[in-house]
Amino acid sequence: MQEFVVVIVGGGPSGLAISALLTQSSISHIILEKEDCNASLWRKNSYDRLNLHLASEFCSLPLMSHPSSGPTYLSKDQFLQYIDKYVDHFDIKPRYYRVVESAKYDGVRNKWIIEVKNTFKGTLEVYGAKFLVIASGENSEGFIPNLSGLEKFEGEVVHSKYYKSGSKYKSKDVLVVGCGNSGMEIAYDLHNCGANTSIVIRNPIHIFTRDMIRTGMCLVQYFPVYIVDIIITLQAKLKYGDLSTYGIYRPKDGPLYLKNITGKSAVIDFGTIEKIKEGAIKVVPSNIKKIEKKNVIFENNMEKEFDVIVFATGYKSVANGWLKDYHYALNENGFPKNSFPKHWKGDHGLYCAGLARKGLFGVKMDAEAIAKDIEKTLKDYRVVESAKYDGVRNKWIIEAKNTFKGTLEVYGAKFLVIASGENSEGFIPNLSGLEKFEGEVVHSKYYKSGSKYKSKDVLVVGCGNSGMEIAYDLHNCGANTSIVIRNPIHIFTRDMIRTGMCLVQYFPVYIVDIIITLQAKLKYGDLSTYGIYRPKDGPLYLKNITGKSAVIDFGTIEKIKEGAIKVVPSNIKKIEKKNVIFENNMEKEFDVIVFATGYKSVANGWLKDYHYALNENGFPKNSFPKHWKGDHGLYCAGLARKGLFGVKMDAEAIAKDIEKTLKSEN
Repeated sequence: MQEFVVVIVGGGPSGLAISALLTQSSISHIILEKEDCNASLWRKNSYDRLNLHLASEFCSLPLMSHPSSGPTYLSKDQFLQYIDKYVDHFDIKPRYYRVVESAKYDGVRNKWIIEVKNTFKGTLEVYGAKFLVIASGENSEGFIPNLSGLEKFEGEVVHSKYYKSGSKYKSKDVLVVGCGNSGMEIAYDLHNCGANTSIVIRNPIHIFTRDMIRTGMCLVQYFPVYIVDIIITLQAKLKYGDLSTYGIYRPKDGPLYLKNITGKSAVIDFGTIEKIKEGAIKVVPSNIKKIEKKNVIFENNMEKEFDVIVFATGYKSVANGWLKDYHYALNENGFPKNSFPKHWKGDHGLYCAGLARKGLFGVKMDAEAIAKDIEKTLKDYRVVESAKYDGVRNKWIIEAKNTFKGTLEVYGAKFLVIASGENSEGFIPNLSGLEKFEGEVVHSKYYKSGSKYKSKDVLVVGCGNSGMEIAYDLHNCGANTSIVIRNPIHIFTRDMIRTGMCLVQYFPVYIVDIIITLQAKLKYGDLSTYGIYRPKDGPLYLKNITGKSAVIDFGTIEKIKEGAIKVVPSNIKKIEKKNVIFENNMEKEFDVIVFATGYKSVANGWLKDYHYALNENGFPKNSFPKHWKGDHGLYCAGLARKGLFGVKMDAEAIAKDIEKTLKSEN
């Protein structure tokens, strides 16, 4: 059995979003995807002219916004390009060809046991996990209603999931059943491709343009839903007029209210209504009664012959088929049993993402809520209260509280490895007046997205990689962003750093430093004009000596040059109410301060004999490259400020030293 902390079923946007967040928190997990690619519904089972209905600002996944310079509304291909970039950026690697056959909670071992068929190899795999996330989507299987005579229909029947283009239906009589976004867009596409198109519109529906919905999404952040519903419904009435003449009626309740209560979305019009008004697309305001050969007979006694029926009648979740204990999170229909906004959480570590019928906006909310809950739960477990060396028995005695069971556990070991991380607790400097700041204070450790800070004045304190990326994200999310850059910093692209890492294997550090620093100067020019200065020493030299990393630029510098992100070249002197006063006497009011001011190790709190390996600040007392080894079998890994590359070196050195020690004793 393969063990993970989290198993995610489904490699669509929901699964990818949760994976990115778990990766950021270094939580062991795996994605199981039945197809041979991620986002398979978008890649394989969506029509070619599909566009995202919401503006890009509401369609981003966690930790990566769409660029502000990009289109307001994304096409299918543009969204897939974004997904590919997202997967690459967070190094997400789903396991493809994995069809989950059963998932059951083991109450004895307190874990989920997942049986999976590897359809590529034809083998059975078993996974164990403390947490199980259902991210297989609400659109996993197309639903076609059980209509009398449908099985004997002499024409073609297709579900919208498998509809690609109307080009093959030119001059054919096609009936579209379903008047949601898919049905209305497919009807429009069929007409444009020369099909004689009819559409069943039996239920009342709201119809808007994309811009109207975008207006609503923006306004609802500041006004009650019912007010926003009145505003955008009035807009729709002014644009479309009375559509009842054409067999289309509006619901009594507003669109945002209905979305929140039922999950049912309004229809975004891309031209279908104009064609309906022209009579080019026929509306059938009645359900289908029965089908005879190629004739469709409706409940209003209308009868017509069709060559093709396209069912845009929605989807159903199939999770209940393999999830044996689905009642921990789902109802009998395969959807969350808990109502919004607690729909995402079940019992015994079972979660569901992307099943709230709220599109990509809901996917992001679900992913953030689930990842945060998992992280919080894990922090409350595997809690070490003390570790002390017993010189009589020549071993380490570790006392740990199992907060899941509420019991105390004692462990004994010949070797003890401190791998709790240099980033275990966020550090915020002690600034005069900070405790009385009337805005919001957040450490970068808890920063997730700038979306909640739109139009707010935000100060980022700290110009390392976290600070620079957070500043960029805040700007892209519409915040008025400033960043404190007081110390000299090296700034490079990822490719420049990669070049340096390759070259340093063959050339001295100072030569490589000269080469990549020259590259940076050619790309970025003199940044002192913008308040950014380069250190005198080279980046790799500084990394080796101080552990301080160069900044990898993902677009922040361009925004600084444009003046979109303001640089404050001075420390904070004091804070008064919402005013931040700097040492250069500049003064400005801020709504939010984000401290990207690093971390501190907390190992000294529980490691009673820390002096065997650590100094009083919780970092290695031995200098690089012997930083990883202490006395009496005490080691520390990942505390050298050298990132994942340093983690690998530490792990290999420690494992090799333990093996050598054991061999010498035998």
